[in-house]
Amino acid sequence: MAHALKKLLLTFSMVLTSAVTFQTTHAGDPNEIAVEGVTLRFFLEPDRSGTAIARECDNCDPVRLVVTPDMTIYIDGNPNNVMLWDSNLNLGTQKADILYLPGDKRLVKIFLY
Repeated sequence: MAHALKKLLLTFSMVLTSAVTFQTTHAGDPNEIAVEGVTLRFFLEPDRSGTAIARECDNCDPVRLVVTPDMTIYIDGNPNNVMLWDSNLNLGTQKADILYLPGDKRLVKIFLY
């Protein structure tokens, strides 16, 4: 099942968004929710904890996610190419795919392309 394709219907702030398909080979937890093509803005403390604001589009409602030092950033979508990051993390307008846990809205992984 960990390698099966899943269709996930995402709801942010009680607003129905689009269905996203992703392969769970990147997911460490089958409960992770994937969102494709978001922009992220970070508000981080020196210990790398804080908040990320994710947007799927300019007119979409923002989603507030929790950031912990355990978050992993993959460059070029490659799980073998991990980015070292600190509290000055800024991706600018670069789009990314993300995985987060829906219960506590904790951002787990970012895939940069």
